[in-house]
Amino acid sequence: MPNKDELFGLVKTTESPTIDNSWFPNTPQYGVYWTSSPYAGYASLAWVVMFSYGFAYYGYRDGWASNDFPVRLVR
Repeated sequence: MPNKDELFGLVKTTESPTIDNSWFPNTPQYGVYWTSSPYAGYASLAWVVMFSYGFAYYGYRDGWASNDFPVRLVR
């Protein structure tokens, strides 16, 4: 699973969606994706990347329904 910097590296534009759809054609435009990076100082939080707006923020890792995000693998 990618860390925050690896996944955020897929953000390529300031227009929504911020992920290049020609390289990643099956990525939902308004997807939020988990990273392997913990949010410093809070064991229950981890970073996520939102491709609809091109930013990263944190979410609870405990499986709350509102934070049931997919994972985007990178190479």
